Amino acid sequence: SRSVRSRHPLPPLAVVLPGARQCETASGTCVVREVRYSLLTDCGVSSAETFALSPLPRLAGAPLARLAPDARLEGAPIGDLLFLDIETTGLGGAGAMVFLVGTGRVEGAVFVLRQYIAPTPPAEAALLEALIDDAELYSADPVLVTYNGRIRSEEHTSELQSLAYLVCRLLL
Repeated sequence: SRSVRSRHPLPPLAVVLPGARQCETASGTCVVREVRYSLLTDCGVSSAETFALSPLPRLAGAPLARLAPDARLEGAPIGDLLFLDIETTGLGGAGAMVFLVGTGRVEGAVFVLRQYIAPTPPAEAALLEALIDDAELYSADPVLVTYNGRIRSEEHTSELQSLAYLVCRLLL
């Protein structure tokens, strides 16, 4: 069989993604992207898809506790919330890997989005190592905010919860 090669190789992600940089770890290389959004302005890729970040600081206290049945959330300041999203290549089993982990948190008047990207399967270890190395960027006792969605199968949700648990244990 003949391999197919592009005459024009794709540029590295760290070059084409705004706010991205190549991150060297003992486990290899991944891409880390950080973007800061002012809470005073709207965000989005187009005028039809914009959303306001200004309501975020008002989530602390009782409104936050309504989102999850845990009384401890009533006293959690917005800066303690750590939004976490994990993307994988499949539902599990051999060959499934983490290729993107996104974290977000409010720092003063700014929402900071960090994305850890494994552009190749061997870069998964570097992604996880970079995430662990950045753990000191988060509050000492973060309140983890995740979303699995309602359409996920029970097995997939369980696997994602296990993966999220492992990532959180590494961060804490």
